[in-house]
Amino acid sequence: MNKYVSELIGTFGLIFCGTGAIIINDISGGAVTHVGIAITFGLIVMAMIYALGDISGAHINPAVTIAFWFSGRFPADEILPYIISQLLGGFLASGVLKFLFPAHLTLGASLPADTAMQSFVLEIILTFILMLVIINVSTGAKEKGIMAGSAIGAVVLLEAMFAGPITGASMNPVRSIAPAIMSGQTQHLWVYIAAPIIGALIGRNYAAHAAELNNEIPTEPIIFMKPPSALLLNNDPFYHPSFSEDIHYEVEVVLKIKKNGKAIQRKFASDYYDEIGLGIDFTARDLQSKLKEKGHPWEKAKAFDNSAVLSNFVSKSTLGNPICFSLSQNEETVQSGDTSLLLFPFDDLIVHISKYFTLQKGDLIYTGTPAGVGKINIGDELHGYLE
Repeated sequence: MNKYVSELIGTFGLIFCGTGAIIINDISGGAVTHVGIAITFGLIVMAMIYALGDISGAHINPAVTIAFWFSGRFPADEILPYIISQLLGGFLASGVLKFLFPAHLTLGASLPADTAMQSFVLEIILTFILMLVIINVSTGAKEKGIMAGSAIGAVVLLEAMFAGPITGASMNPVRSIAPAIMSGQTQHLWVYIAAPIIGALIGRNYAAHAAELNNEIPTEPIIFMKPPSALLLNNDPFYHPSFSEDIHYEVEVVLKIKKNGKAIQRKFASDYYDEIGLGIDFTARDLQSKLKEKGHPWEKAKAFDNSAVLSNFVSKSTLGNPICFSLSQNEETVQSGDTSLLLFPFDDLIVHISKYFTLQKGDLIYTGTPAGVGKINIGDELHGYLE
C-alpha cells in the first residue's frame, strides 16, 4: 500500500465512522448519544494512526499536511497528492453514507450552533491544540511514539466532547467539505476550511533546535564539513579537548552515500544512499560563539579530532518511516526525535549539497539534530538509539 492510498483509506475511515455516527444518532432518536459520537471520532483517529502511521504518517487532514509543509518538514511536491487523496477518501465516505441514508439532510456536516464567528474562533483554538499534541507526541523515542495514537485520539475525543455541540469540532477541512458538498449544506463551509488551517499553522513545530539556540530558522540547509580525522568509530572513548570548557552533543541520523553524484535531481536522490547510521556531532560551543562574534569561520569548533562519533550502518529498508532516534546521557534521555520533523528531508539535503559539491561514494551526511542539545562532562556516558 502506498502513502496516497493510505491517506485515502485513513480519511475514508475517519469520515465514514465519525459522520456515520452522527447520522445514525439522528435517525435512531439519539441511540449513539453525543458522548458516543465523540468517542467514535477519537477511536477512529487513534485506529488509523496505528494502522497507517508507518505508511503515510496518517495525516488524514489537509490542515496537518499544510502545517508540516509550512514548518519545512514535509516536501512541497507531496502536498497536492496528499490533499487530493484525503479529499477522495472524504467524498467516497460521504458518498457511501448518502447511498445508505438518502433521507438524511446533512450527512453529518459541520454547522455552527450559534454565530459563524464563534465557531471560527473555536475551530482555530481546537485545531491549535490538536496540532500541538500531534507534533509533540509523535516526535521522539519509541516509547513516546507508541502512545502517539492514543494521545491524539484522546484530544480529538475531548474536543469533540465539549465543542461538538457548538461547532461540530471539525478540526479538519475534509471532514467538513465532503459531507457539506454532498448534502448541499455549504453556507458556513468557509469557517471549517479556514479555521483549521490557521489553527494548525499556529500550533506547528518551529524547529525546536534552532529556537533553543536562539538561531533564525534557516531557509536552506547550513553546510559544514569535517575531515576524516574527526571520525570516532568502534565505540572508542571521546577525550575532552583542552581548548574548550563547553563541549555539546548533538545526535543525528547519518546517511552513507553509495555512489558519486553531482547536481542530483530530487526524484533520484533516494538512489544515492541505502545505509543509515547514527552519529553524535560534538561542538565546542564556547569556541564557536567567539568565532561567530568575530565573523570568522568556525570549523575549529565543529571539525576537531574525534568530533564526529559514528555507529555501524544498517540498511534503510530495515528502519521505520519516520525513523525514530534518541540519545541518553548517563541513562537519562536528553534528545529524541524522528525524521518526519527534520527541517530538510534526506532527499532535499542530497539535492542541495550536490548542487555545490560532488558527492562521492562513502561520504557521510549528518542530517540535523532535534531539541535537547547540551553540555557533556568528563565521565559522562552517551548512548544513541536508532529505530
